[in-house]
Amino acid sequence: WKSFARKLVEAAPTQKALLVDLRNHGDSAGLPPPHTVEAAAKDVDALCRHLGLRPRVVVGHSWGGKAMLQLALTDPAPPERGVEVAVIVDCPPGRRSFSAGKEEIDRVLTAVSAVPLPVTSRRDLVIALREQGLAEPVAQWMTTNLNAEMRWKFDLAAMPAMLASFGSLDLWPALWAHRASLTVHFVRGGRSDRWSKEEEANVKEAADKGVVIDHVVDHAGHWVHTDDPGALFRLLEPFAKHGINMTRIESRPSRKRKWDYVFFIDVDGHVSDPPLAQALASLEARASLF
Repeated sequence: WKSFARKLVEAAPTQKALLVDLRNHGDSAGLPPPHTVEAAAKDVDALCRHLGLRPRVVVGHSWGGKAMLQLALTDPAPPERGVEVAVIVDCPPGRRSFSAGKEEIDRVLTAVSAVPLPVTSRRDLVIALREQGLAEPVAQWMTTNLNAEMRWKFDLAAMPAMLASFGSLDLWPALWAHRASLTVHFVRGGRSDRWSKEEEANVKEAADKGVVIDHVVDHAGHWVHTDDPGALFRLLEPFAKHGINMTRIESRPSRKRKWDYVFFIDVDGHVSDPPLAQALASLEARASLF
C-alpha cells in the first residue's frame, strides 16, 4: 500500500496520503483493549485530530476496510468537513462467522503462527510460508510485515479478538442510511472467498439503488493489492490526475491470452470537457484496447 499511495500522490501532486498502522499492526502495538473495529476507527479519528487533519478520502482493505467504513459512517464532522469518499477493498460490511480451517484468513494465521521467529531472511520467510500452503504473492506481501528484528510487526495474540469484532459488527443499517455527502466504493476481488452469496446480493442491491458503487476485479482474490495492481493503477492514474470521478469499474478476461484483462470504467462528465478529454487522451496512449 505504501508504493501504491506514493504512485497516486505522484499522479495527483495536490493530494496527500496518510498511511496508518492500525492497532496491533506495525508500529501501533501495545494499545489497551478492546481490540475492536470501533476502537480502531476511533484511533484513526484521534490521530487525524491530533495532526489537525480531516481526511476527504479513506481507504481500507479487509479488517482495515471495515474500520475505515466505520470511521466514514460515524464521522462527527459536519458534511462540508467530513469524509467525502470511502474506498473499501474486499471487505463485506455485514456480519460473518469464521469457520476454523476453511477460511483463507484462518490459513494465513495458521501459516504465520507456524514460522519460527526470528527468520533469517525475507526469502526464507517466503519459502516457509509457501511450504505452509500460501500463494507466492501473499507470501511475498507478508515479508512487509517483518520488523528490523525479523519478527512480525502485528500482534498475533490480539487477532482472535479482532476477528470476533469484525465478524459481529453489521454496518449495513448505517450504510443504507448514510449521509448524501458520502460516496462509498466497494472494490471486490472476483476470486475472493470473503463474500457470501447473501453479501454479494446485498452489495449488488445497494449498488443498483445508488447507495454504494460496486467495482469487481475478476482475476483478483482477497489480496487485491498483490494481484497485479500495476495494470489497474495505470488505468486509474489519468482519472486521479485530472480529478475525474469514476462511478463504476469492472474487469473481464480479454480472451486473447492468459492474465490479460479488459477494464470497463464509467465516469462523470462529457468527452468534450477539457479535464476528461485530457484523461482519455492519456489513457488512450497507454491502453492496448480503447
